[in-house]
Formats: sequence, structure tokens, C-alpha cells
Amino acid sequence: SKKETYDVLLGDGQTYTLAVLNANMMDAIEDEYDKSWSELFQNARMKVIKSMLLQMLKPKYPDIDMDKVGVLVNTNVLPALVAIITDMSK
Repeated sequence: SKKETYDVLLGDGQTYTLAVLNANMMDAIEDEYDKSWSELFQNARMKVIKSMLLQMLKPKYPDIDMDKVGVLVNTNVLPALVAIITDMSK
């Protein structure tokens, strides 16, 4: 069975609950970059990953912004984050 949410440890040492990417979130990201989801996903730039994370955090953390997301994503947490996004997209 698919998960409804994912918990991930981010760069500030806190665990955050991510909402599963839904069509509205994906649509917002496609619009932001004017590319299809599959194109964005193939060679995801850091900014795209930040946008994805922002969309997934907003439902539970409505005050979050791109600057905060940028601090939360570091090289230690990036592999786990990419793995979660990949798992969601299957």
C-alpha cells in the first residue's frame, strides 16, 4: 500500500513530515519551470528538488519558503530526499 506521508530528517536535524506529491503540486512545479514532470525529473536541478520539497512541506508547514528549504536541503540529506521523491513517483 502507498504511503500518505513520508518522514524525512532534514538539514537542521529535525524530522519533517512530507505530503505525497499530488497533481496540484506537480502542476505548480511544471508551470514554474515550463517543462513536463518527466522532463523535470530526468535531470532534476537543485532548484527543482527545492521546489518539490517546498510543495511537499507546505501542507503541514504553511509558513515555509524557498530560503528555508534551501537550508534544510544539504548534501547529507539529499540522497534520502531523492529516494523519497523517486518512491512517490513510481
